[in-house]
Amino acid sequence: MRIGLVVWNLCLTRGGLERVGAELADAMHARGHDVTLFYVAHHRMATKPLTRINPAVRSLPLVFQDYKWRRNMDFQLQLARDTIAACSLDVLAMLISSDGLLLFPSILRGLGVPFLVSEHNDPRIINTERWNGYERHACLYAADRIHCLSDHFVQFYPSFLWERISVIPNAVPQAVCQPSRIEKKEKVLLAAGRFVDKHKQFSLLLEAFALLTGRFPEWRLILCGDGRDKWLYRRLIRRFSLSACVDLPGMTDDMPSFYAKSDLFCIPSRYEGFGLVTVEAATHGLPAVGFAGCPGVNEVIVHEESGLLAPAMNAESLAEQLAALMADSAQRESMGRRALELSTRFEPESVYDRWEDLLQRTTACKGNTRLQQARLPENEEDRCEFAFSEILMRPSPFVRHDWSSTDKREKQRWRFPNMLKKIFK
Repeated sequence: MRIGLVVWNLCLTRGGLERVGAELADAMHARGHDVTLFYVAHHRMATKPLTRINPAVRSLPLVFQDYKWRRNMDFQLQLARDTIAACSLDVLAMLISSDGLLLFPSILRGLGVPFLVSEHNDPRIINTERWNGYERHACLYAADRIHCLSDHFVQFYPSFLWERISVIPNAVPQAVCQPSRIEKKEKVLLAAGRFVDKHKQFSLLLEAFALLTGRFPEWRLILCGDGRDKWLYRRLIRRFSLSACVDLPGMTDDMPSFYAKSDLFCIPSRYEGFGLVTVEAATHGLPAVGFAGCPGVNEVIVHEESGLLAPAMNAESLAEQLAALMADSAQRESMGRRALELSTRFEPESVYDRWEDLLQRTTACKGNTRLQQARLPENEEDRCEFAFSEILMRPSPFVRHDWSSTDKREKQRWRFPNMLKKIFK
């Protein structure tokens, strides 16, 4: 197969989605397929992928370089269309969880390339915080196949899409060697992720850890990552007097070394598509603590088997569950073993077998794709009637779906939790 994979922010971030896309491209190439990895290059920003890509995998930008690209939309779409057409693809898969998907029905229209949409977050979050259900469902209607990460997510798609949905988790390889956690004087609680507090909620972890330092002076917290809210975590560390027992080593390409020296893992996220770092921790025999209300985490962590789930999404509840494991090394050991056993569900070979099958089934739509079946009005009167019908179906006539229309002060209020506003007012 000639496979195209679109990973939107490959040159902007080094997140889990970008890693998953690069590893999927590498796996399909290793199986003998011709793989092209597409990404978006931005004007005055990094224009090369930040995630490591196999040199044998071709990577091409779908160039939206002009910072005023919305004013030159036709040219940009045609440029992307020509780039994809030149690759003579059998299938195009887009890995995404945002409104960038809105561009691709227009880009692919007329190319006859089967289209697979791979969503990497909770559909409810995409609908309410990253996009909206109105436009998203319309774009998913154009997909020949749809992929999501969890059986639990399927119920949140419109029923007319169910027959096109395939559920495949992310692939996580087993650790090369398992660390032997001998009793040591200093214990380590580990967390990792992007420093975006509205999503990852590391502020709650810092507050919870501050509640526990008096009871567990031998424990230290290592928080790996980077992002826009790093300044916030530094201020919280000073506020809670945690400078002596909290480390912020930044972004790292050597997470296995941190897993190996840690005794417990915590993922305090509000939501996750999958919780990749939680499974990676499990492959190193680490039990984990998260929130019971966090999708993507509450399926990876099996409560009281491979870790603990805090019933309430607050610092006190999180601290209670952390304390239960911090105080009991035998329980940490047994839960770590169970976490390691459960992590075999995500063994790469079986995951990529399912991905290869999904891509082949999508390729079978060639010549009769959903976009080829679409029939648009041909004359002005029919187009006006069609446009008017679409307006009538909108939630409101002047609905807007673009953050650029949102007042900057409203963005700031949306960005930070109420707890942080109280701290820094």
